[in-house]
Amino acid sequence: MKRLCASLLSASLLLMVAACHSSHTGILVPDVLGLTVSAATTKLQTYSLKLGTQTTASSATVPAGEIISQSPIGGSTVAYYSSVDVEVSTGPAAAAAAVATVATTRAATEPVTSAAALAVTVAAPAVGLTQGADGNLYGVSASGGANRGQGMFYRVTPAGGRTVLYSFGAGNDDAVQPDAALIQGADGNFYGTSAAGGAYGAGTVFRITPAGVETVLYAFSGGASGEPATPAPGLILGADGNLYGTTRAGGAHSIGVVFRLTPAGALSVLDSLAPGAAGNASETLR
Repeated sequence: MKRLCASLLSASLLLMVAACHSSHTGILVPDVLGLTVSAATTKLQTYSLKLGTQTTASSATVPAGEIISQSPIGGSTVAYYSSVDVEVSTGPAAAAAAVATVATTRAATEPVTSAAALAVTVAAPAVGLTQGADGNLYGVSASGGANRGQGMFYRVTPAGGRTVLYSFGAGNDDAVQPDAALIQGADGNFYGTSAAGGAYGAGTVFRITPAGVETVLYAFSGGASGEPATPAPGLILGADGNLYGTTRAGGAHSIGVVFRLTPAGALSVLDSLAPGAAGNASETLR
């Protein structure tokens, strides 16, 4: 009798286990969003699941290294030991940084074979290039560069290879958006103007070496007392070794001056421009 009861009990237990398994044919997938790959792997293992395919995508909201999405989604029912595929964030700026890296690499190394190509690869180039004593061509652009697009100084070889040597706007008092062709002085350095930038925001005269070391020689200030401001594009090199140019503002009539600037950065106002017949300044230097 005892043996019969034991057999009946064992059979009943087997039927109960079988019924339990028949009503639960799978397992719920846990939510792994926001976890790292390592943490998600551990969590899935506790549910008798495993990590599947991993892909990546940029995200403005999910930090790099954390999971953006999963498949199957959390709460789904799957078979034991199934795989869960995940998409992992590469960070908010990954895509833009990749594009910028490619663009910078191309801009610094690609050959320039035509004026049209130059206009594309160097944004808003100033009018004209200057041939240096070394035979290379040098120029500036009013936009582009590594400092918020404030302009660049670049070199083009006779074979067409271009190199960006300096990005303007490196500091709050630097020249920005240079707007005229350069001249090369007897010292081998290049000189140019910018209508903006400088310590007072009223423009500069700058010096830059063929290697790309830039110095602001003079920062125009403007103001109520007639100080010169906003240099007109371009300089000329006098026989005395000094630089000469004009401004669009300042002077006795507030419409500009003719100035002389020594290579050391000492500026002298030579003349205040006067209105012409049409009521505008008639004097210019080219």
